Amino acid sequence: MKTQKAILLLVLLFCVSGMTTANAQPTSGPGIDPNAILLMDFENGDVSGWTKNTINRGEKVSVELMDAQKGDPVRFGRYAVKLNWDLTAAQTNQTLACLYSPPGNAFVIPATSGLSERRIGMWIYASPECEGNIWFRLQQFTPPGSTPGVNAGYITVFGNEISYSYWTGWKYHEFIIPSASTNKTMGPPSTTTPSYGMFRLLQAGSGTNGKQLTKGYFIIDNIRVTSSTEDTTRPTISTLTGNGTGLTGATFDTGQINLSTTYSDGTSGINAESACFTVNGVLYKSGSTGFSADSTAATLTGLKFRNGTHTVVSYVEDKFGNVQTSTATFTVNDPNVVATTVTLVPDAEAHVGNVYEMKINTNNSQDIKELNLVIELNQYASIDATNGVVFGGSVTEGTYNYNSTNNQLTINLKNDNTAAAVETLATIKVNISKNSNPDDVIRCTPVSATATYGDNISSAFSLFTAFSKPVLVNIQFYNSQTHCWSAR
Repeated sequence: MKTQKAILLLVLLFCVSGMTTANAQPTSGPGIDPNAILLMDFENGDVSGWTKNTINRGEKVSVELMDAQKGDPVRFGRYAVKLNWDLTAAQTNQTLACLYSPPGNAFVIPATSGLSERRIGMWIYASPECEGNIWFRLQQFTPPGSTPGVNAGYITVFGNEISYSYWTGWKYHEFIIPSASTNKTMGPPSTTTPSYGMFRLLQAGSGTNGKQLTKGYFIIDNIRVTSSTEDTTRPTISTLTGNGTGLTGATFDTGQINLSTTYSDGTSGINAESACFTVNGVLYKSGSTGFSADSTAATLTGLKFRNGTHTVVSYVEDKFGNVQTSTATFTVNDPNVVATTVTLVPDAEAHVGNVYEMKINTNNSQDIKELNLVIELNQYASIDATNGVVFGGSVTEGTYNYNSTNNQLTINLKNDNTAAAVETLATIKVNISKNSNPDDVIRCTPVSATATYGDNISSAFSLFTAFSKPVLVNIQFYNSQTHCWSAR
């Protein structure tokens, strides 16, 4: 289940943020409130006026601007806001609070009368660490821009708060304004205090009952206020097939497989331009060779798979922006295809402050001409700009780049397939943070992998399955008899 979530997270990144800007959210049509008010879309590219605070129990907070042109997750347009929270040094068995607010003049929600219900909706992207650890709450202040605790009334306990349970990728979520407050003008506070802020990220009973003192983030885009029901239901993907056969768990005796998927949406309708496939992490969409899509189906033809296990994800959005995916893993067992494999082999253990090695191994280096790999780590790991990846002796050209913003490592290598056979084409040297705690884990997720083989056929493949390793602490023991120190 964790592996599937990791794959879906990367697919959502590719399909939504794999461009310089994402399409704007529609403002009219079925399932869309024509009277919705867009409060913040962050397209001014400035979060410098945001204020933040904590309850002073060891929490750390920060605010960042996400930029689609840098590969950051953004739902619509170019920019979004990222709310970072860090509880790694926080107190246990307490209520922890991380609070954030935009400038007091960022927006005004006008007072209304005669409406039984109003909602504040927003697109939210939750990092995996939010699950089970963060209670997501809202506050509004009246009048807007007033000072909490001095001249401000505040509105709290919104309906439909998010209590520790999240999702993968982007989702539109609505917070219901309390009925007694729909007739009030409201907005952000003048500043954020330890008790008051527009966004309140809490952990009650910190570090107990399965809650972890870890760190993560939320990314927020397109904050709106609405007064009628909108389309918040995901579209339906009915089928995902290869050569006309259901793809999940299938085994094919040929590597030439044509993919097809069908989908529907009963309210706002399908956004056909959003449809895409990822095949072993490689994105195929409108404009890709062999790809076509309309409002009911998408197809991808002309692919040739090597023997082994492969993963395909079908992705589509409705016109409101709700996302649906379907994932299938299948096997190719073609007796006429060379059974060359490339795999990632990690060290058995990861230790605080040490180098953790992961090898890119193959069973037949004389059938490999090129590899292009993208691997995602988490925040407890990093790769040095020099000597972070060491290439094998048969590699004639090897480059790599580590993006510390999204924790992704890109490796490109050209291999001399006429040279003597080798097992290891590259060794990745991962630095484990000295600030890691014993309950932290190193997480490694495949993003994409393509190979060019000896017959000049290029194909995507599955490099490895996402995994996590606990970060272990070396403790030194002194032996008084031998007068020596040893690590355990």
